[in-house]
Amino acid sequence: MYLAIASSDWLGLAALIASFTGVIATVFSIRYSRKDATRQAAQQCHEKLLQAQREAETLSEELFTMRMQQYGGYGLHDQRVQLKVVADEDI
Repeated sequence: MYLAIASSDWLGLAALIASFTGVIATVFSIRYSRKDATRQAAQQCHEKLLQAQREAETLSEELFTMRMQQYGGYGLHDQRVQLKVVADEDI
């Protein structure tokens, strides 16, 4: 069986369909890449936020321990602060 399409009308139509298909594929790939980039950025932001939260909790706990040690209410008592009561006349 021999099938030959030599008409310029059919070849032009095939080229037009191929170009539209290329444009549509390009639009879809751009939209997908934008969504993917947005998703990755959101995931990285979430991970950095969790890391900052963990660091803040650790530092808060260390600060609490230092304050309690300083005022003698927690942990080691060798770092107490000596408070001196000053009368109003001395000021």
